[in-house]
Parts: sequence; C-alpha cells; structure tokens
Amino acid sequence: MAATTITNLNLTRNAWADFPTAAAADAGDGLVITPTGGDQRMLIYCENSDAANAETVTIKGGQGPLAMGDLTLSFAAGAKKVINVESGRYMGADGKIRLTGSADVKVAVIFLP
Repeated sequence: MAATTITNLNLTRNAWADFPTAAAADAGDGLVITPTGGDQRMLIYCENSDAANAETVTIKGGQGPLAMGDLTLSFAAGAKKVINVESGRYMGADGKIRLTGSADVKVAVIFLP
C-alpha cells in the first residue's frame, strides 16, 4: 500500500476552525506530511487509538545538510502527544516529512498563521 498523505490544517488568525481528523498510518508505508508553511509554525499531533497497548511513532531522519537521525516516541495506550520539529532535520529530498507507525497511530498537522 502507499503511505497515508496527511491533509494539513492551515489556520487563519482570529478565525475558528474544527480540529482536523487524524489519519491512520499505513502499517507498511506510514504517513507523509507535505509542509505548507514555516516549520516553526507546524504542530504535529499524534494519537494512539489502541486503548490497550502502547504504540511507537517515528519521524524519519531527513536527507538535507541539517539531517538528523530518526526521532521516535513510544506512547501509552490512548495517549495523545504533540510536537514541533525543525523540518530541515527531518525533511526528505522531495520536501516531505515521513512518519512510521502501526495502523493504531493517527496523525494530524496544524500550521499556525
């Protein structure tokens, strides 16, 4: 299967918005984020939809001059976490950020104005 593509929510200042629906990871290919704004304004929301087991989500290391290794989070059953990452460390050569995890890992992305 193909990686799940995340639809970003781009907030507008002083305007209400519904929280985006978190998309489930493809168990084999994970998820793909295409940044639509500055990384300093990107919030990645991760949810473990498994009520009984801990899960792991990994933001894959990038391929540019600022690239770092993978960033992995193990989180408890039912937990919800957020992170802001420097895209230069995790962005692939194609400008996308990739995450891996089981189908119980759900992700949404919000860009602040």
